[in-house]
Amino acid sequence: MVRAADSDNFLIQHTDFSLREQVNYPNGGISRFYDNGIDMVIIDENICDHNPGEPVFSYMLITDKQNSYIHQFKRVFRFLGYIQSEVDSYLANDEMTLPEDYRITVGDRAEQADASPLESILRIAFQMPTV
Repeated sequence: MVRAADSDNFLIQHTDFSLREQVNYPNGGISRFYDNGIDMVIIDENICDHNPGEPVFSYMLITDKQNSYIHQFKRVFRFLGYIQSEVDSYLANDEMTLPEDYRITVGDRAEQADASPLESILRIAFQMPTV
């Protein structure tokens, strides 16, 4: 278990969760992984920051841990920044629904420059820039 900063708003407002780990990315971004034994909540800060002239780090750094946790927890939520009301609305909802026009396709990430369908939906939902 990782020691959380005293000012960690997520932990202050969600006392049933603990900080499992923190990942620091080459661009200065951070992902914090919280769990309560049932659900995993990932809070990302500045993961999309990029300075011109610097190499873009592999997107796999961001998704590898998330993908492993999907198999360990009942639900995994990922947020770009922490807004308590937004996080709470998802944690309080026992049922998750996808848009009616959502369809799953399988692709080989090693051979695709474009994001997967789910990543595209997440990018739109979080207004993440393409990298």
